[in-house]
Parts: sequence; C-alpha cells; structure tokens
Amino acid sequence: MKINLLIIIILICGTANSQILKLKPGQKFSYDAINSTDRKDKKYSSNTYEYWKTNFEVISHKNGIYTLKVSPEIFLTKWGDGIHDSTVPFEEQPADFMAVAKKVMTGCSFELKIDEKGNISAINGIPEIKTAIMAKLKALNTPEGYEKHQKLLEVVPSEDYFKEHLPFFKHPVRSFNLDTTVTKRSPEGAEMSTTHTITKFNLITTVKDKFIDLSTPLMAEAKAKLNYTDYYTPINKAKRKIQELADQFNHEKGNQTIEAKVLKKLDSLDKGFAKDDYQYMGAKLGLLTYLNAGGYWDVLEKVPYEYLPGENDIDNKLTRDLQKGDLSQVKKAIELSFTKFKGKDYYPMNMGNTANSIHDHFGGLIYRIQSKDSLQLAYNIIKQIEELNIPIATEMLKGMKTYVQAKLATDQKELAEIANINFNTVFDKAGRYRILIYDELVKKQIPDSIKMAYIDYTIDLNKKKSNKSIQALSKTSALFILHIS
Repeated sequence: MKINLLIIIILICGTANSQILKLKPGQKFSYDAINSTDRKDKKYSSNTYEYWKTNFEVISHKNGIYTLKVSPEIFLTKWGDGIHDSTVPFEEQPADFMAVAKKVMTGCSFELKIDEKGNISAINGIPEIKTAIMAKLKALNTPEGYEKHQKLLEVVPSEDYFKEHLPFFKHPVRSFNLDTTVTKRSPEGAEMSTTHTITKFNLITTVKDKFIDLSTPLMAEAKAKLNYTDYYTPINKAKRKIQELADQFNHEKGNQTIEAKVLKKLDSLDKGFAKDDYQYMGAKLGLLTYLNAGGYWDVLEKVPYEYLPGENDIDNKLTRDLQKGDLSQVKKAIELSFTKFKGKDYYPMNMGNTANSIHDHFGGLIYRIQSKDSLQLAYNIIKQIEELNIPIATEMLKGMKTYVQAKLATDQKELAEIANINFNTVFDKAGRYRILIYDELVKKQIPDSIKMAYIDYTIDLNKKKSNKSIQALSKTSALFILHIS
C-alpha cells in the first residue's frame, strides 16, 4: 500500500523560527479546534467555550500563494446555560442570531488565500455568506434583540471572525496546544484584569478522500465539557422547546392566533411523554400561566410538589390545598420553598410572596379552626418545620406558632407565659398575630395587668418599627433632595 499521507500535508522546517507549508492541489484535510477563555476583573467575569471543525480542499498553488476552499462543518458553542449546536436541524435551533448564523455557515464555503508561511492574504466569499444568513433569519422570523441583525453581521461573519477560526496554518502541526494568561495592569502596577485562554487543535487526515478519526479526542472533550449528552435528553429538549414557545407567545402578544399556534405545538410535544410524566408536566406550567385555555390549574393539581418548577407554583398549589382544609403538604411546601428555591442570599428568591401566601392561607386556616385536634395538628406541623433547622422559616412562623399556642392554652399561667413571648422579624406578620393573641387573652379572661402590659409592649414595638420606617424614609428623601439640588 502506498503511503498516501505524504500528499495530505507535509511540513518542511526551514529555520528554527519558520515553517513552510507544502500543499498539493486536490489535497483534502480537516482541522478541529477548541477555544476556552476565562476573563476576570474586580467587578465582572465571563467565560466562553467553543469547539469547531473545518474542512479544507487545496484548489491551486501559484506564485507562492495557496488557494483553499474552506467549508465549516461543526460549531458547538457554550451560550449562557445552553449550547449552540450547528449539527441539529434549523427547526431545533434556538431563535437566536448566533445559532442561526453558525448553522448557515456550515452549509456555506469561502475561499482562503495564504502564503507558504501560513499568512492569510485574503478571504473571499464573505458577502455571500452574510446574504445567506440574513435570508435565513428572515425566513425563520428570528426576533432581534438589543443589537440588530445587520449590526451583528458586521462582526459575524467577518474577516476577523474567520481569521480567529483559522489559526492552524501559523502552527502547521498535527496537534497544537496553547495555554496563555494575559494580565492587564494600571499605570500604577495594580492588577486590573486577567484573561486565561486555552487553544487546542488537531489535524484530521483523509485516505482516498475518506476522513479518518471522525470522532476526535477534541470533540469528545468538548462534549464532556458542555455536558452534551444530558443537554439532549428528551426532557431537556422539551424544556427548551417550552421556553421557546413562551418566548414566542410574549413576542407575538396581541396576535389573535398566537395562543392557538402555541397550544398546537404544545399538543405535539405532549405526544412524546407519558400522561403521568410529572417532570414534563411540571415543565409545562411556566408556559401554561400565559395561556387562557392552557389548563394551568388542572396540571398543577396533578403534579406533586417536588416536580413543581417554580416557587410561585408551590405557593399556588399549597393555597389550593389549604382552601380545601388539607394541611398534609405544608411542611413539604415550605421546605422546598426555603431550600430548592433559595436565592443567592439568605431568603428564597420570592420571599415576600411566599411569606404572604403562607400567612394568608395557613395562618388564615388556623384562625378559622375551632377543633382542638386540628389546632394541635397545625401546631405539630409548625414544630416539624422548626426541626428542619431553616432559621428564616422558623422566624417567619414564630408569631403564627405563638397564636396557635394561645388558642390551645387553657389556664391563666400558660396564657401569661405566652403573652411574654417576643417576636418581631421581617416576615413574621408580628402586628397581625399580636392582635389575634390579644383577642385570645380577652376571650380567656386573662388578668387586666397582663393585658395592659401586653398592649404597652405591642404599642412600643409598633412605635419602634414606625420610627425606623420614618428614619429610612428621611434618609431616602435627603438623598433625593441632594441628588436634584
């Protein structure tokens, strides 16, 4: 068998500082590459990650200049929490300029001119690629974001863009790795930012026009980095499609047919999942909230708490349960709200609404309960929530717990001790429960001295709270006046 690899790409080293390309017309080869960049400064950090594969065919060699046909084949790009994947059909692409543009580029080719040292002298065919991208964006009715499509076309594709994706000929070797860190400093020498970049690429060769090593180590590395397999599980694909439908509905809000269109697509999506697939049913809730005929409440009724996708869904489901007098899921609902949906800081992401919902409905049910057994059940649930060791949840329920104790209390000594329990945190509705507890003290004929002490303490608490509010308002007003003066 003849050794045909010699006609694929031969590198002849002339000097220690230069390498000369030796390519032959008709020769075909590919490169694939990875670029990973992390940028950090004092206030901002970002990271980008991309894998791409490009095919080359040598057209001619004249006067020291090679002409190559360049055909991008694959782009896999980390994009926010997702992936832009040019290998999937247009109908599966997100409605995003970059995703559509890169998919279009994999169906195009352009002409590259380079000298024997790998210097790029010209890239021909970019206007045709831009025209193809714009035509596809219009055909797909891809919405424009903050930057208009025409403006983005000035950057992607552009000569600079393609040069960044053609680093191979300056380092014409079978495999290349470059790990660099660039630090920018102020004139005084202080570190302002750092950029860490890792670039890798591999030559993929052909024998008799058939590519070998189609599944390359770099592709495997990229897919592992991007969690590619998990990204394309049926449920994750469905979640992305549901989000696209929600975005489409909001984008075309006011269109009289948009709801019917979205419901039709959702019905088609439903067919791929079992009727009791709670993960999928939960994923639909975010879209169903927008649709008048979407059946949000019917689906919410069927989905267990642990499959609910949002804190508001838990609030809504718990409200319905409590309206029916069902206390069995209170602990689970509160535990999920304060763990699964905890924000970056101390509180859950939607703490105000969660607290209001729990006080209005759980607390409201406790207010209406007359049965001692039912009150004891409510008290036991609050104790179980305390045992979860979630401080903010314990604080939030302290007033409610004290009120239940007052309703359960039967003797004067116990009531006197309850009257001395203090609570006054951000979300505990202290004012509401202190009034309700006072009503219990009156009903159960607690001595006037205890009642008066309780009233004085409550008034003092309210004064302190009012003073804090006034001070905060005064500071805000002063800052406002200072700003406009």
